[in-house]
Amino acid sequence: MEQTIIDEFWKNVEKTPGCWNWKGKLRCNAPTITYKTKNYSPRKISIQLAGIITNQKRLKPVICKNNLCVNPTHLVVDDRTYFWNNVQKLSDDKCWNWKGLINTEGYPIMRFGSLHNSSRITYSPRKLSLQISGIVIPNHTMISVKCRNKLCVNPKHLLWNTIDRFWNQVQKTEDCWIWTGYTNSDMYGQLSYHKNSKNIVVGSHIYSWELYTGRQVPKGILVCHHCDHPWCVNPQHLFLGTKNDNTQDMVSKGRQNRGSTVIFSKLTEDKVKLIRELRQSGIPVSQLSKQFTVSKTAIKDVVSRKTWKHIP
Repeated sequence: MEQTIIDEFWKNVEKTPGCWNWKGKLRCNAPTITYKTKNYSPRKISIQLAGIITNQKRLKPVICKNNLCVNPTHLVVDDRTYFWNNVQKLSDDKCWNWKGLINTEGYPIMRFGSLHNSSRITYSPRKLSLQISGIVIPNHTMISVKCRNKLCVNPKHLLWNTIDRFWNQVQKTEDCWIWTGYTNSDMYGQLSYHKNSKNIVVGSHIYSWELYTGRQVPKGILVCHHCDHPWCVNPQHLFLGTKNDNTQDMVSKGRQNRGSTVIFSKLTEDKVKLIRELRQSGIPVSQLSKQFTVSKTAIKDVVSRKTWKHIP
């Protein structure tokens, strides 16, 4: 390191009992030194002057949270130091709460590099926690927590095996097994996992059936519910069937939408009865069509009981 750079470093450092505040040039809100058209990090210079050897190339945040600090004792020089500095550890068995950055969904993240730097890296403290405990998992593996605490990074609370993650979201009862994880708008549970470099989302009831039987669901076949509860993952309540089989099962149990329960239906049970009475008394179909604001075909189908068969 050239002496000119070292002199420039000390020239712009204001020492206090705690932080060493940088008074010089900033680049992307971080301390910098420009010498012979090149930019140098005062933080890395500080670490080198303190005799600390590190292979880390990414810019690390400072322990004191002071963006202008270049005190080498306040700088994080490796991932593990950063990790432990942001963990509130109460005991080996209780939750280890993350005090650092969180993403938009409220989960812990570690981030290094400048906001304007293409080399900026974001990764999971949970994955690092597993690595520290001696467990190495593949990249992009999804990790859940059995304690249901979004901020927990205790490796004893982490689940990365898809089967374990599945069971952690199942509440068994004497009848249905309730899926407590994410459900879609139709109340069907969904399980996400990573396989062959792809993110896969599958119905939790489908995963349950395949796990129980050891077979994959054939293409074009549905996993249906005997219990009619879409959130149930009890394999004893599940059966394979075609779309037509599922429809027939729905009709046989009287679960299909009929009459006024059908979305966008303009008629009600009372109106249907009135249409039939008026038509029997001689009122023309065209007049009934205008009166009830439906097509002539709809009036004819009601009168002939082609539709609304369940109304006597």
